[in-house]
Amino acid sequence: MAVPDSNAELAALRSTDQIIYPQVNLTDSLTGQALSAGRLYRWTGTAWIAVVSATELAGQITSTQISSNAISSDKIAANAITAGKIAAGAISSSQIAAGEIRAVNLASETLITQAGQLGTAVIGTAQIQDLSVGTLKVANNAISETVAAYWGGGVLDYYNWSTLAQISFNAEAGDRFQVMAQWRCYGESGYADSGGEGGPQRYDFYWLVRVLADGGEWYFARGNYEAWPSYINVIAFGAGWHSITLQGIEQSGEVYSAYVSATRLKR
Repeated sequence: MAVPDSNAELAALRSTDQIIYPQVNLTDSLTGQALSAGRLYRWTGTAWIAVVSATELAGQITSTQISSNAISSDKIAANAITAGKIAAGAISSSQIAAGEIRAVNLASETLITQAGQLGTAVIGTAQIQDLSVGTLKVANNAISETVAAYWGGGVLDYYNWSTLAQISFNAEAGDRFQVMAQWRCYGESGYADSGGEGGPQRYDFYWLVRVLADGGEWYFARGNYEAWPSYINVIAFGAGWHSITLQGIEQSGEVYSAYVSATRLKR
């Protein structure tokens, strides 16, 4: 570093990267620049520019003294940028790397806690706490429970009701049940020649079936044909035990088999 004290000495010091420290105020005869005493200057080949080291700075550097894009990421200390320095809405999804936000970084009251984080896992019965699913989370008629009984046939009384199949179940208040009864039967009607006076005589082979709910008759059917009839109805029951009974009578007709069921339709 040279220390010129005259314009003549200044002219002799023009060379690339030459740094000078004038003792007095000088004027370069080539460029016409006025150089102040006590300042550092460097020759660029065409002009003198002021050179200031960090130790000579007084006060603070303001934003207007920093060139745009002059600060790179390696000049920023770790954890130096806090939430208060980030403008609202400034960070978009494109600034977040895939997989970088995890459950432990999220507030439990806004999304999912670590204990409930699923990832690619499948929810099984072990992940659902007992009694944690309320009726409001279950669609109407989504859960059902069926009680059924079957009768495989036999000889029935000609005049009195015989029980073919019977079921019992425990209902909760407001429960509705779909009750279904089916029976396979044979009956016939027509005319036959009696061989005597009066010509052909009509005959009817009847069967009779009824459905009882808690002992009271809900349905009755009588026929003289062969078929597989059925009875279906939705009945609301009060809380407690209830019964559905399917009974039949053979009046020359026959009942081969019977089936009765009650399916609980959960609210």
